[in-house]
Amino acid sequence: MGLMTEPHQEYDYIALGVDQGIANIGYSVTGINGKQEVVIRSGTFKTTTKHEFKERLNLIYEFIKELIETYNVDVIGLEKLFFNPKQKGDGMRNKSADIMRTNMVSGLIFLLASQYKKVVYDYTPGTVKKYVAGHGHASKEKLREHVEELAVSSGIVIKTEHEADAIGISLTALKQYIELTAKKGVEECVK
Repeated sequence: MGLMTEPHQEYDYIALGVDQGIANIGYSVTGINGKQEVVIRSGTFKTTTKHEFKERLNLIYEFIKELIETYNVDVIGLEKLFFNPKQKGDGMRNKSADIMRTNMVSGLIFLLASQYKKVVYDYTPGTVKKYVAGHGHASKEKLREHVEELAVSSGIVIKTEHEADAIGISLTALKQYIELTAKKGVEECVK
């Protein structure tokens, strides 16, 4: 699929937000025109264990690549992952293996950002709360409320938590990119 520039005719800037995972990948494309923010597209991309792990990674790579090309995004945001050994699991899952595989998806996104010369940021939950809800100590419910408002005003019905998280990440990337380009210029942000 070739580059499509039509979305940029309507929007000043476009961001792609990704809540990365292996089985469920939340994604959101948001744009801004003047001061009007809008969710252009969002959802949850799924892979299953019927494919080998390497095939699942390739499916994710191709999907994110298609989003970058289709919407000619300016910036990509994703969740900053960390491993907490004290985090309680269901006892059956190896949390360190899960985080390692999810970090492979993060690596794919950074690779795509490099290939397409796109700015990429990864965010902690506190940063997303700051940009979306107004302060870094906002509750998850307050964050979800702001994300829901934007989705509803854009005609989007959020179906999964992954999708909601991706909308928050995308909106954060969009806002931070606008801040930084206003200060430094686009050329500096891409370096």
